[in-house]
Amino acid sequence: MSGKIARIEIDEAKCIGSDACVAVAPKTFKINPENNVAVVIDLNGDPFEYQMTAAADCPPEAIKLFDFDGHEIEINIDDIDFPKDASK
Repeated sequence: MSGKIARIEIDEAKCIGSDACVAVAPKTFKINPENNVAVVIDLNGDPFEYQMTAAADCPPEAIKLFDFDGHEIEINIDDIDFPKDASK
């Protein structure tokens, strides 16, 4: 279900480099070792559900996801439908 997200924004001032996003979506996010802030490495690296979970799991809520109309995607972890095959 990749491709539902048009843009991912990371608020560098809020990011604490906890690595929670990388743990959930390692093909989408990495931590920049120079400033200990998350960066997007591939917008379509992980399934949509993993990217949603990464944003939901971000301790300071520094990750925002946007759809193709430019609207911020509301994240409700209870509504995420995970793929049957969890192997990314």
